[in-house]
Amino acid sequence: MEQLRGAVIGFGRLGLLHASLINGLQGSRLVAVVESSPLIKRVLQQQFPHVKVYSNVGELLNQGGIDLAVVATPTGSHCEIGGQLIGAGV
Repeated sequence: MEQLRGAVIGFGRLGLLHASLINGLQGSRLVAVVESSPLIKRVLQQQFPHVKVYSNVGELLNQGGIDLAVVATPTGSHCEIGGQLIGAGV
C-alpha cells in the first residue's frame, strides 16, 4: 500500500501532536514541516533528518511531494493557508 505523504504547517504544541498522529496512522508518514522559528527548524532538522523543513507554505508547495497537510498555525492564518493548499490541490 502506498503511503500518504503528510505535512504539518506550524510546529508548536499542536503541530507536534498532529505530526505524531500522521506518523501513527497506518498508511501515512510525515515528510515535511513548515516552521518560521529558526530554533525549532534547527531542532527538527537534527532530530528528524528524513523530514524536509520549510520556512513558508510557498516553499513547501513549490517542492510538491505531499498528499495532505495539517494547518497548526494561529487561527487567523488558517483561511489564507488553506486557500493556498486547496489551490495547489492538497
